[in-house]
Amino acid sequence: MSHFNALPGVVGPFAGMDVPSLLRMRSETRSEHPFLIWAPFDAPSRAWTYGEFHERVGALAAGLKARGVRPGEFVLIHLDNCIEAMLTWFASVELGAIAVTTNTRSARRKWNTLQTIAGPSPPSRSRPMAK
Repeated sequence: MSHFNALPGVVGPFAGMDVPSLLRMRSETRSEHPFLIWAPFDAPSRAWTYGEFHERVGALAAGLKARGVRPGEFVLIHLDNCIEAMLTWFASVELGAIAVTTNTRSARRKWNTLQTIAGPSPPSRSRPMAK
């Protein structure tokens, strides 16, 4: 959700050019065109089309909303370099939430500080914290 679209009657030069709007536009106009090619070290690469990625982002955004994530809230994304990190970031932004990516090598003390700052939103984590 862009700042300009959030305020009725406010028009700005970048209205409709926020990340969710651009992804939606591309998924409508180039649904089958590759958007992202994910090539992990331990598995075969996979191409994600605009349509597939947008659909998955929408489903994840709906899940985050059902868990109570609201516009303006922080969502901690504590994931390794993986497609789920990209999907969670885009889904958070789709909701108007603030995606906070963290370093997965952070020590528990740093993680606790980030959780205190970000508040009670559900974090996305992929592995236990470093000691």
